[in-house]
Amino acid sequence: LEAAYERLKAANEEAGELEEKLDAANGKASEMEEAGGGMEQLAEKAQGRVEALEQTLRDRDLSSGTFQAQLEEREQSLEVAVRERETLREQVILLEEKYQSLQESGERADEERLALMDDVEALNREVAGLKG
Repeated sequence: LEAAYERLKAANEEAGELEEKLDAANGKASEMEEAGGGMEQLAEKAQGRVEALEQTLRDRDLSSGTFQAQLEEREQSLEVAVRERETLREQVILLEEKYQSLQESGERADEERLALMDDVEALNREVAGLKG
C-alpha cells in the first residue's frame, strides 16, 4: 500500500510538473500568438507602404511619359520652326534678287527715258529749225 502511495505521490508530482510545463507552453504560445498578431500588423503596414511606393512609381512613370511626350512635341515644333525659318531665308534671298533685278530694270528704264528725252529735244530743235 505504501509503495502504491509513493507511486501515486510521484505520479501526482509528475502530473504537477507536466501541468507547469503545459502552462509555460501555453504562455509561450500566447506570447507567440501576440507576437504573430504584431507581425501580421507589421506585415500589413509594410504591404501598405509597398503599395504606396508602387503607386508613386506608377505616377512617376506616367509623369515621365507625359514629360517625354511633351519633349518630343517640342522637338517636332522646333524642327518645324527651323524648316520655316529656312524657307523664309530662301524667300528673302529670292526677294533680294528680285529687288536687285527691278532696280537694274529701273536704272535701264531711267537711261532709256533720258535717251528718249534727248531724242525729243533733238527733234524739237529740228522742228524749230524747220519752222524758223
